[in-house]
Amino acid sequence: IYAEVLREPPTPTNALTLFPQDRSVPAGAVTHRVGRIYSSGRAVVYRGVGQNIPVVGINQKSMDFPVRHYVTSFLVTLWEQASAGFANFALMAELLRTARDVIGEFLNLMTWFGSEEDGLYGVLNYPWLPKATALTAFNPGIGVLTMLAELNRQASYTKVTHKSQVRVDRVVMSVRMRALLYQTPMSVDNTRNLAEVWLAMQPDLSTIEEAWELQGTGPGGTDIVLYYRADRRGIQNVLVTGFTTLPAERKGFAQRTLAYMSHGGVVIRDPLATVAFYCNASLV
Repeated sequence: IYAEVLREPPTPTNALTLFPQDRSVPAGAVTHRVGRIYSSGRAVVYRGVGQNIPVVGINQKSMDFPVRHYVTSFLVTLWEQASAGFANFALMAELLRTARDVIGEFLNLMTWFGSEEDGLYGVLNYPWLPKATALTAFNPGIGVLTMLAELNRQASYTKVTHKSQVRVDRVVMSVRMRALLYQTPMSVDNTRNLAEVWLAMQPDLSTIEEAWELQGTGPGGTDIVLYYRADRRGIQNVLVTGFTTLPAERKGFAQRTLAYMSHGGVVIRDPLATVAFYCNASLV
């Protein structure tokens, strides 16, 4: 019997690394509220006494987001504990790790996709997330200049559409689309690829992130390319309470440990600085 214990490789929880976390909501809060002020008004050229001078105004609106709790547990009998002790196996530690990973994976999915049933918004079901469709497919059969032109259009979409009010500084795409960009040569001697050339043309973008959660999850099985801001005005993942366990409770010959995490979903304070493009992507 080898001392080394092999574990199944965990599924990456990209939402926890790609998006900034907001931990300002205290434990016990049932909802968290975001307010916004809207301005209105106009100016005119002064024509003299008696002129009807316009008046500016503001209007404030707010929206409440719910806090949800994700739960799981693990159960160990008296004899399982005894067997683990005899075998010098850290049973409780392994079950604790598994519970933490299971809740973390569930949090990841809720951050990406949300839950209409639970009234929880994720990134991709956020009601004000701008969405668009790519004008070309991405695969080795498409001309490299055609793909480059589409990528440039996507990267400048928010600035062009909203008069440079907002701009994006992060991009994340499906695993296969990112692989295609890095595998497509863009120079005669093959020393540069499409990804490198594109990033050199985009001063606001420094790298291309990948997420398996964006592969085949768009309409009709399309891949998603997500552009956003990595600050408080962009995508914020609201974590209220991190992974927590309660004292073990014993019932008969078994001992059960409850675990939970509290999550406020996703808040995007400036949805106009975020856009999701649906792309048909393939490596063949």
